[in-house]
Amino acid sequence: MKKRSCKMSNEEKDIHEFAVKIRKMTDRQIYDFVDELNEKNNIEAFIEKLEAGDAVGIGPATAKKIRDFAISENYINDDSH
Repeated sequence: MKKRSCKMSNEEKDIHEFAVKIRKMTDRQIYDFVDELNEKNNIEAFIEKLEAGDAVGIGPATAKKIRDFAISENYINDDSH
């Protein structure tokens, strides 16, 4: 039996609205959406390597500046670290 929308929590309603939005997307829109997610994950992995000290000449202060810039420009989310 389907759960009535009046009994859904706010989080469940948000998830439902997001799922409906995706289902209504064209193939191209879905492709672009997934591609954007992949880019964000690659940027996060890149910054984590910088912070781990894997790049010669880039210290922790510079890595933090790069992370702060990526967050301020919405390349990654603030809660992703």
